[in-house]
Amino acid sequence: FLPHIADAHTSLHTLSLSFRICKVSSVMNLWFRLIWRWLTYRVRSRCSVMGTCVSKFRVWPSDLDALMHMNNGKYFAVLDLARIDLLLRSGFFSSILRSKWVPLVQIETMSFRRSLKVFQTFEVRTDIIGWSERGVCLQQTFVRDDHIVAQAHIITCFRKPNGALATPSEIAALARFEGEAPTLPDWVVDWMNSARVSPNGCTR
Repeated sequence: FLPHIADAHTSLHTLSLSFRICKVSSVMNLWFRLIWRWLTYRVRSRCSVMGTCVSKFRVWPSDLDALMHMNNGKYFAVLDLARIDLLLRSGFFSSILRSKWVPLVQIETMSFRRSLKVFQTFEVRTDIIGWSERGVCLQQTFVRDDHIVAQAHIITCFRKPNGALATPSEIAALARFEGEAPTLPDWVVDWMNSARVSPNGCTR
C-alpha cells in the first residue's frame, strides 16, 4: 500500500512540475513575441491608425491546451500583441508615451468559428470601428487561409495623467486624424449600455 502512495506522490509532483514549466514557457513566449515586435516594427510596413493593421503570428506548442489546439485564453493575449503592433507601426505609441496616456481595455467579447493547430500561421486584422465619449471600439479578426477563425470586439479608453479619460477630439488630435469621426453602430452602443460603460471612467 505504501509504495503505491509514494508512486502517486511522485506522479503528482511530476505533473505539478510539468504545469509550472508550461506556465513559465507560455509567459516567456508572450514576452518574446512582444520584444520581437518592439525591435522590428521600424523595418515592417507602417499601419494607419484608421486602416486595417495586419499582424502575423504562428501557433507554438506553449499556446496549446489539452485538446492540442490554441487555448481560448491565448486568443485574448494575441489580441493585446496585435493592438500594440498597431500602436507601434502607426506611430501612435510614441505619441501616447509623450502624453503619458495609459490605454485600457473596458470590455471585450469574442466569437470562435474554427480552431488553430500547432505551427499553423495566422494573422490578426485590427480595425477601428468608431468612437464616442465613452470609448474607442476596435474589431480584431483572426484569419487563416482567408477564412475567419475568430472575431473580437473591444472597447478601449485612454487615461490621462490626471485620471480623466481622453476625449474623442483629444484622441483624434494626438493620432493626427483629420475628418469626421466614424459613428458607432447601434449594436455597439447597446452593448456599451448593457455593460454600463461610462465616459467618467472605465465603468460606472
